[in-house]
Amino acid sequence: MFTHKQFQSLFDYHWHTTLKLLSEAEKLPTEADTDGAIYSIAAHLLRVDRAWRAALEVGTHRHNIKPSDYPTIMALKHGFEAERTAWQATLASFSPPAIEQDITLTDWAGKKITIGVWQVFHQVLMHGMQHHSEIAYLLTAKGHSPGDIDYLFYALAQPSA
Repeated sequence: MFTHKQFQSLFDYHWHTTLKLLSEAEKLPTEADTDGAIYSIAAHLLRVDRAWRAALEVGTHRHNIKPSDYPTIMALKHGFEAERTAWQATLASFSPPAIEQDITLTDWAGKKITIGVWQVFHQVLMHGMQHHSEIAYLLTAKGHSPGDIDYLFYALAQPSA
């Protein structure tokens, strides 16, 4: 059985890592991300995080985010901070038995899909991990390594519960 503590810890790590990477990206000179790759990956991650939360809340995978809503890395950070708060409420709304249940959603292409709530949680987390590693690589290549972003380092730095 899945627990809130497990998912809360993993989602806290997701937000911590995202914000750590964006804080490091803010240190880059504007011209250092000339292709906009770091910004584009982070903006994509925010859209997808929001879309999956919307799917869980209203049954439809949508994000309603325009590039002009978050024109800078700093603006994206604010978007992720708001998304973290919204996800905390969403996670709290699912009891452990509900996390085990399947849910039918309409995906981004308008197709009905049935998937476990826990699988949606894992999708958000694993999708984030993929893009965290991409951003970390790009930052490192530009001389701005974010340092250790492994879950274990995050977990060991947290106060005991």
